[in-house]
Amino acid sequence: MADTVLPRYKVDASGGLVPDRSRRRRDHLRPRHQSKSSGKRTPRSQRSIASITKVMTATVFLENDPDLSQPVTIARSDVYQASTTHLRANDKVTTDDLLHLLLIASDNAAARALARVSACGSEGFVAAG
Repeated sequence: MADTVLPRYKVDASGGLVPDRSRRRRDHLRPRHQSKSSGKRTPRSQRSIASITKVMTATVFLENDPDLSQPVTIARSDVYQASTTHLRANDKVTTDDLLHLLLIASDNAAARALARVSACGSEGFVAAG
């Protein structure tokens, strides 16, 4: 797992553990629309379908109360042409690591790996969603 970049966390003012959204990680979250009068960015009125998809992926995976400490070896098919991933074939991670990568880093290979190792397998996972 040394080659795998996992989401970073920091402690907030109340002592809770929260995702560390450094500038590098925040850039992809900023709204793309800018106000013509001030040049400042304005909030988007719609959410990306990708956000709904990743939450649905996590929900379907968690429905069967999986063992989050289950070790998973990343398959070549998990990372093949994945547009966003921090994973490489043969990385060894847990399903908990994969959930974090899916939900925080929007990692496409993590979503594929979770579907593959889910109780219903990839095909059943797609049908359940």
